[in-house]
Amino acid sequence: MALVLHVRGEIRYGAWRRFLDSVERYRDYRKARGFVVPQLLTGMSGPMNTAVLVYRYEDAQAFEDEDRRTAEDAQYGKIASEMPYREGIIVYELFREG
Repeated sequence: MALVLHVRGEIRYGAWRRFLDSVERYRDYRKARGFVVPQLLTGMSGPMNTAVLVYRYEDAQAFEDEDRRTAEDAQYGKIASEMPYREGIIVYELFREG
């Protein structure tokens, strides 16, 4: 059964262009390493600085394997941390399709 992860956050004010550039680098890095490449959704209502990265996994094992691989990759953490989210505003939501 497929899993979908939403990583929702608010981008620091005045940092939208920097955020888009950092998401592009992040997605390129993930693609080059065979990780799931997230879709980017941006807020059209509510806080306009909201962004959601949507990851789709074929099953729980794929999600767990990738979670382990990213945790072991120091460069991954550096690139992911370059996204200028506001402190304490990131929310992780995991859904099961079906």
